[in-house]
Amino acid sequence: MKKTLLALLAASLLPTANALAAGPTSPLRLVEVADGQRHWMTENDIARLATESHAAGRCGGYMDITEFPDLPVLHLAPIEGLETLAIREEPAVQAALSVLDSSRMRSDVEKLSSFHNRYYQSQTGEQAAQWIKEQFDAAGLRRSDLKIEFFRHANFRQPSVIATLQGSGPDAAEHIILGAHLDSIQAQFGFPSAGGRAPGADDDASGVATLLEAFRSVIETGFRPNRTLVFMAYAGEERGLLGSQDISRTWRNQNKAVRGVLQLDMTMFPGTERAITFVTDHVSTDLTRFSIQLVEHYVKAPWRETQCGYACSDHASWSKLGYPAVFPFEASFNGSNQAIHTERDLIGLLDMEHGLHFAKLGAAFAIEMAGSAN
Repeated sequence: MKKTLLALLAASLLPTANALAAGPTSPLRLVEVADGQRHWMTENDIARLATESHAAGRCGGYMDITEFPDLPVLHLAPIEGLETLAIREEPAVQAALSVLDSSRMRSDVEKLSSFHNRYYQSQTGEQAAQWIKEQFDAAGLRRSDLKIEFFRHANFRQPSVIATLQGSGPDAAEHIILGAHLDSIQAQFGFPSAGGRAPGADDDASGVATLLEAFRSVIETGFRPNRTLVFMAYAGEERGLLGSQDISRTWRNQNKAVRGVLQLDMTMFPGTERAITFVTDHVSTDLTRFSIQLVEHYVKAPWRETQCGYACSDHASWSKLGYPAVFPFEASFNGSNQAIHTERDLIGLLDMEHGLHFAKLGAAFAIEMAGSAN
């Protein structure tokens, strides 16, 4: 039903066939609304698409592929063994869970939502990225096996932030990725406002705070991974997954092996069911199954399932290229936070203890998927 809605909407917004054949003129962007469905759209068209998507209980629903129209050659070997994933690192996970602190998560959300906005083309969007890098730096100060850097994007101002904890075991060439997007946007009625107030406490300061806390727990307990662990704060998600597309395609071109990707996009608005809600479409079934197992074993919180449609968060940039990804969400999409993309997306709507469930999942996912170098 939702796929049909987006397909119909996209078709109704298309320029003429002649314009499509000719390619873009200045204001047009190449937008993908489903696998193989690409259209040149104006900013107004994209705004209407986003509005209808939100009205249907979905987020995003498209990729802006203007700068990424061609996929790199898919020459990586398929990831094997995901169907046999099992819990093996309980002592290390329990140690990490014991140091998780919801008060630090609250402080992180307060700081991130204090920026006027974190728009991907704004000075405050850059400043937010700098602040996130400083938090990674501070937590990992004493680790020689840790590299923290900006990933600069050619076509917009805000950088992504990447913290890499180098694996030191036999599978160090394989990567485990945890990600959240750092940008925010005011887009009431779908139309983005570059200068509008966009605290983005839930979308996605909550995910970044969860990412940082999972990272701290791994670092503070001295965990040394077999596989390389990578924590990513993506830029430009709100304008069509721009940052994560850039990074994932760069990694694909570099032939990097990725064993699993966990997306943390909105983690602290509990909805009515107060459950970790797993997205089941456009994700890895095996990785989702194992993540549910982690919830049952370590988090001990209820879980549910939902669907979010095409390209609803940065995990889609990895899934599209053949990398296995999982997306746990804070609530069902029909019961999710209706204040996002407005100046009302504030910390008062959030529940830190609900967010702590996601930090536990993040820490468990990182450690179990990476495995101990010992």
